[in-house]
Amino acid sequence: MSTHATELEMFGLKQTGKMNELSQAGASDTASVRHVARTPDEIDLRMLELLSEDGRISVRDLASRVGVSRANAHMRLARLRETGVIEGFSTQLNPKALGLEVTALIMLTVEQHDWRAARDAFESIPEIEYLGFTTGDFDFLALVRGPDMETIRDVVLERLHSMGHVRSTRTVFVLDEVRRRTPLSLVRERR
Repeated sequence: MSTHATELEMFGLKQTGKMNELSQAGASDTASVRHVARTPDEIDLRMLELLSEDGRISVRDLASRVGVSRANAHMRLARLRETGVIEGFSTQLNPKALGLEVTALIMLTVEQHDWRAARDAFESIPEIEYLGFTTGDFDFLALVRGPDMETIRDVVLERLHSMGHVRSTRTVFVLDEVRRRTPLSLVRERR
């Protein structure tokens, strides 16, 4: 086995046709290989699980818990960031502990020719935590949080309905948030 192939395996990569092309083109260092997109393997998924549980875990502890060297863990983290699997690191906040007692899902229908302008206008409303462009009877789905019903009422009746882009809304209040899943749990179920 070549030194290059050994380096690839050390960093969780397999020598495939695309990587053989890189090797033959003179890509002899592992930095060149980092940019090759690939599906996260079991070690990557375990690292992502651990980071999802504790985003402040040290690379040393992360490497130890998944059974790889620190260098390998650093390389894997860099690749996961470079390929967009890891978009960033954040803190999970408890909305109720911050005084945001009321949560609603608002389905919005907008003027079709104005959907981009509507999307941009919706992004300026601080109470909208999540905004998705959808198919079906509604054009957007917004998750809205506020300290009280009056705030949600003002978001719907004063701000959203005053926009020329909005044709209609339907609001559903969330009684209890049972569970939030990470995308990782869905990936694990599909394997």
